[in-house]
Amino acid sequence: MLSKSENEKNEWWRYLLTLFFLVFAIFLWQLFAEFSLITKIEFDDKNPVGKNIFFLLATFPFAIGFLALLFAFKIIHQKPLLGIINDFQKFRWKHFFKGFGLWFLISLMIIQSNFIFFPDGFMFNFQGSHFFLMVLISLIFIPIQAGFEELIFRGYLLQGLNQIANNKWVAMILTTLLFAAVHASNPEVKAFGEFFAMGQYLFMGLLFGYVTIKDKGLEIAWGAHAANNICLSLFITNESFALQTHALFLQHEVYPTFDLISLIFAGGCFAFICWLIFKWKKEES
Repeated sequence: MLSKSENEKNEWWRYLLTLFFLVFAIFLWQLFAEFSLITKIEFDDKNPVGKNIFFLLATFPFAIGFLALLFAFKIIHQKPLLGIINDFQKFRWKHFFKGFGLWFLISLMIIQSNFIFFPDGFMFNFQGSHFFLMVLISLIFIPIQAGFEELIFRGYLLQGLNQIANNKWVAMILTTLLFAAVHASNPEVKAFGEFFAMGQYLFMGLLFGYVTIKDKGLEIAWGAHAANNICLSLFITNESFALQTHALFLQHEVYPTFDLISLIFAGGCFAFICWLIFKWKKEES
């Protein structure tokens, strides 16, 4: 996919115009949501749709951004979106679902380890129809949200910065820093500490960037990113999380040190298993 950054119609002003168009499109949607009647719905757990509506409003802008990116890439760069997904002629669904399944399983193991080490930190939170509506929203919109972020950071910006730096690993580090920066305002950062929260964003950015470069495409990182967010939405919620959901368990207290260490260990296992499954080679780095 990085080789595609060398073809024509990749001038710097096209990147600037595309990013401006994306920000403008998302801003228009948020402006609409801010003044629409739907945001006046009372935010409480007794309202069968209240929290889920806010969850939908939090994830739907990514669908707007996804469509805006598709349009801008076609019009401004005059090439298909697949050009920032991989080096091949089609989307590799097997890579996507393998990445999704592997990271979902790893996420469940991390959650289980939290239950084992901190059993008093969780409360069962199943809320019937609230939960099932949230599952539907998660399965539809979180893959879009994860895909939009991967297309921007591990696709579009990775290509552009590689074109400038002429070094994919430098480009990967830069996109990782940008990925962490846009998440710096999330409530988790203030609640759990900058070092631990930002450490998780930085590590995830590096992991997904590395996987993207090794696999010459976004599908594995996209699947893993979607699995990570869906798993959290379905199983764990905390009052300090950016996305508030009717998850199965309410976490009273978060342990940032344990979470960061678990994530780093899990990410290492994920990368190693991917090496085995997809038969990556050193010379392809």
